[in-house]
Amino acid sequence: MTAGTTDAIAMNAIITKTTPNANETEVGKDLNLKVDKRLKDLTLIPPGGWRWTCQKHGTKLVADFFPELLAKVNGYLRANEIVIHGDRVAWLQNQMCEQNGWGPEICYTLGSTDLKG
Repeated sequence: MTAGTTDAIAMNAIITKTTPNANETEVGKDLNLKVDKRLKDLTLIPPGGWRWTCQKHGTKLVADFFPELLAKVNGYLRANEIVIHGDRVAWLQNQMCEQNGWGPEICYTLGSTDLKG
């Protein structure tokens, strides 16, 4: 098993499945969210570090490593009863690429043949 495979398994293990209830805010079900950007390398630290901002509340989360940020985001979403439908890792990567303005040296667009930046 390669390090990349181990990282992917670890990240998938962090993601929890939740069933929405009447108090939860659902994101992605009716909003037709675009999730087309991905990070090229989850082991490198991007400029400014790993960071994400909740668009609904403005809360900013930062971490030293991607799996750490993913765990913080998952905890935040659970605590605030925000449900993300679909692949949460892909959603978070897209959010970070969009929010932080990272260009082709850090992010790529799905379907693009240029993965080198």
